[in-house]
Amino acid sequence: MILVTGGTGFMGSHLLQQLVAENQPVKAIFRHNSNFDLVKNIKHKIEWCNADLMDLHNLNEALKDVDEVYHAAAMVSFQSKNHPQMMQINIEGTANLVNLSLQNGIKKFAFISSVATLGRNETMQLIDEKSEWQDSKLNTQYALSKMLAEREVWRSNAEGLPTVIVNPSIMLGNGNWNEGSAAFFQNIFNGLKFYTKGINAFVGVEDAAKITIELMNKNIFNQRFIIAENNYSYQQIFNWIAYYLNCKTPSIEATKFLSALGWRIDYMRTKFNAKKSLITKETAATAHLQCFYSNKKIKQTLAYSFKPIEQVIAETAQLFLQSVK
Repeated sequence: MILVTGGTGFMGSHLLQQLVAENQPVKAIFRHNSNFDLVKNIKHKIEWCNADLMDLHNLNEALKDVDEVYHAAAMVSFQSKNHPQMMQINIEGTANLVNLSLQNGIKKFAFISSVATLGRNETMQLIDEKSEWQDSKLNTQYALSKMLAEREVWRSNAEGLPTVIVNPSIMLGNGNWNEGSAAFFQNIFNGLKFYTKGINAFVGVEDAAKITIELMNKNIFNQRFIIAENNYSYQQIFNWIAYYLNCKTPSIEATKFLSALGWRIDYMRTKFNAKKSLITKETAATAHLQCFYSNKKIKQTLAYSFKPIEQVIAETAQLFLQSVK
């Protein structure tokens, strides 16, 4: 039996889609406010467990009769007011899960991390799995929380839990159009005018899910893998999205000055009307970073052929357009 945490989320839902397609017996954790839209077509094929990473009793119950765990649950927030809760969920929640996995004799454990935990810097050097965390103002609190969560996973590995850590780059694909990278499609469709010259690695979320499952199936443990198709500028990604959505391309460069001004204005807007910030200090800063990541290790280990990111964007754009008809 396989347990997936974060099964109703972006990566977790694609893990479930793939595992169900392989006829694997699967459990998944949900919470009282979970949205099942991304798994509605397979919901009836999954054993759902009402649990929380901070709820030791129900989490332990969810692990009964389980052999493999895919830990995709995490809180992602770039708003300072949410940082304490995010730290608790991502770090303590991961510690709870690996501790209970050790107690329950789990045979395989995959942790979905992020490339943000790997040596982010402004040197423009290629970042690979050997790159080490550097304390820097360039790191977001989310990145810090995932790095510290990784330490809990490595600790459990040293205590006997067979683990693999995957570090996906920015994932694109079918998701909640109001959240995360899937919101790129919604925002550009709604007339986003700005782009930055930042560079990052991107990958299709389906590829990220398939690679994680293949690593587990082949019992490749005690190491990490960057999952990235290639490195692209945000401008290029936005241009492709606009093209396949048949809408206007973002045409105004958001300089560092404009970004800094923008997050301050947005902060004041949300301070008085209690709405969620569209731009934060962290997102304004990271949008300008130029980070390059290597996918050499995963390609050599699995001989994996990634779906070109332009094709991922084209297919995702069609799904988005169908959703707004």
